[in-house]
Amino acid sequence: MPWKDTVNYLTKPPVLAKSIPIWVDMTVLQRASFADFVHNKGAGAFSTSTYRRKWVAGDTVGACREQERWNRGTVRGVSVVLPGLKIRADANSDLCAEGLK
Repeated sequence: MPWKDTVNYLTKPPVLAKSIPIWVDMTVLQRASFADFVHNKGAGAFSTSTYRRKWVAGDTVGACREQERWNRGTVRGVSVVLPGLKIRADANSDLCAEGLK
């Protein structure tokens, strides 16, 4: 089941609470957005990302908007914005920031 790891991210918050101290204060949409990020980009990318630093610093809106930056892939050795990744990153950013100002 490829979705099993994502379900574990959402159902086992103690693991995530170590990385994101405000996990318990996150909305369901923020948690889903976060789980998607970690599942698709990897824990290594997350651990050194500005996305994580902003969460830890309490900049929720800034953290949510960081997802928009993760829209690139390599095509023929060149880093380019990939349309599918842009759509996904923008949607995750919007979901994460839902209801925030």
